[in-house]
This record gives sequence, structure tokens and C-alpha cells, in this order.
Amino acid sequence: SGRICRLYTILMTMTHHPKPSTTSSRSKIALVLFFITVSLLHFKCVLALQSSPTISLGRLQHKTTHGRIPPLSAEFGSSRTTTTTTKTTTHSLQKVSTKPTSPRKQNIKTITPPSFRPTSLRQQTKRNARKGLKYIQSLLTASFFGASEAIRQSFWLFPMTLAVVPLYCIMLGTRATMPAWWPVETLDHLVNSPYAVAAISGFLLSNVFYFLSGLFMLDLIPLRRRTFGESRVRKFSSHLASDPLLGVCVLTAGAVSTAYHSVQALGSYAVAQELSFIDHGVALSSGLYFLQRLGLPSWKTLAIGGAGLVSLANPVGGSYAGLHSLWHFLSASATVSWGFDGYKRNYLGDLE
Repeated sequence: SGRICRLYTILMTMTHHPKPSTTSSRSKIALVLFFITVSLLHFKCVLALQSSPTISLGRLQHKTTHGRIPPLSAEFGSSRTTTTTTKTTTHSLQKVSTKPTSPRKQNIKTITPPSFRPTSLRQQTKRNARKGLKYIQSLLTASFFGASEAIRQSFWLFPMTLAVVPLYCIMLGTRATMPAWWPVETLDHLVNSPYAVAAISGFLLSNVFYFLSGLFMLDLIPLRRRTFGESRVRKFSSHLASDPLLGVCVLTAGAVSTAYHSVQALGSYAVAQELSFIDHGVALSSGLYFLQRLGLPSWKTLAIGGAGLVSLANPVGGSYAGLHSLWHFLSASATVSWGFDGYKRNYLGDLE
């Protein structure tokens, strides 16, 4: 205020006592400085008024009542403006109070302005803790449902954990051995027999039924003649080929069985026991995958598989090679029969 008064006195003296050009230039500079000072003071006052919480609350109440925010001059102007606005406001309030309100307007809730109280550190900590708990809860829920869906879709792979047993035993410095109630049979009597070549070759060639079944399920066996029956078989094999993992499971079981029985007959007995874990894991996983994709087998398929399980149990001593070869044939036939059950249930059932 002191600077403004000084500038004003200078301007007045310059106005009443005109001087040469030097004084006019000084007066211009003083006038510019005066307007700059006044502008800065006005800008500071406006910032102070807008940053005040009471002023902001009043402007918000005016906006909710009249639909627009008035300028600051309407709130902090001259006394004449203040009194006129007060009179018009009270007059409008009296008019509004005398008019009867409709029931539709009575149901409208009044909008209350939000509170401007700053949140404390304790409240902010509680809010962040609640958000963290909600995030952890949603993460655990999503993980649970994701794990359950993965188990439902891939449960057939669980028996393959048997293939990890030999590796685990090697890491411990031991060798994996089958349990006493399900041992690995030795084939020394075949090796020492005069018909060793024919017996062992026939035993190993019995795995060819797995390869034939797998190739048929992949629709890789050509059929030359086009009769009615063979066209139906072609549709059956092409339908099974739509899920190639069925045929791949059978081919994998045949390859692992051939390697396992070759080592069992001609190689180390300890290695044969380790390969037996892999053979059992592949066979059980393949059966569970067939169950998932094709559903429950029919009575015919169960009869074929049941006969194969009886031959696998080897109830007659000394006939392991022959009965196990029969198991290879019956189990491979059961896979094709099981695939035909799924074909009738999924394809022919839809046509009917």
C-alpha cells in the first residue's frame, strides 16, 4: 500500500507539473510499474479467495442450487451488489416456499456437497490395507479356480509322475525297483532256450498291435476298396483323427513297451525295472485320456480290457511271454473298441 501511495503521488505531481520529455518518460515508466503492482496484488487476492475452503464450499453450494458457479465479484463485490443478491435470494426463497411441491419433486433427494476434511494417515493406512486384502482375496480366488480348471483338464497326466521316480532315485544314489507284489519278470529261461530267437522275436513283435491301432486312429492306414463297410470304417478313423492325441498315446505306449521289453529280455535287469515305471505311467495316462475324451467304455470294450488285465496279471507260472503278448493284442484292440464307443456316442448319436 505504501508503494502504491508513492506511485500515486508521483503520478499526481507529474500530471500537475508538466516537464520536458525526460519527465514524460519517467511518468510512463511509473504508470507501467503502477499497473503491474496492482495486477500482481489482484492476482494474489484471487488466488487466496479461490484456495479458501469456505469460498470453495460456497461456490459449490451455489452451483448445486442455481446450476452455475458465479464469478468472484458476485461473492466479494461491493456492498450494493451483496445486498441486491441477498434480496433476490430471499425473495426467490419466499416464492419457492409458497409454491406447493409435486410428489415427484418431493422424492428428489437434495445434493449435499462433499466434505473437505483431509484424511488422516491412520485412515489412509486402513484404506490401503483393505485394498490389499481385496487384491489378495481376488488373486487367491482366481488361482483356485485356475488350478481346479487345470486339474480338470489335465488330470490324465498325473500317472506320468511315475516316470520321475527313476530320476529321483538316481539323484539319491540308488536304483528304482518295482514293489514285491508287482515285480518285473526275468526272461532268462527264454534266453537260454534253443528257441530263444523265435520266442523273443515273437514276444517283441507283439507290440506291433499298438502301432497298427495308433496309425488307424490317426487315419494313416490306406483303404483301397470302397465298399459300404469300409466307407463306414473310413468315417470312423477320420473321426478319431480329429483328436490326434488318441492315436499318439497308443503309438507312445507301443514305443515305450518295445524299449522296455527289449531291455528286459536282452539288457540289464536294473535298467528294465526303471523303464517299467515309465511304461506303467504312459499306459495309465493313456487310459485316463481315453476316459476324458471318449467317456465310459461299453460292455464289449470292458470285456476285451478285462481279459487283457487277466493275462497281464500272469496267473500261470512260466508263461509270461505268451500271456503278456496276449495282453498287447487285447489292450490294443480295446483302444480301437473304445474309440468306436465314442464315435457312436458323439457322431452317430448326433445323426440320429
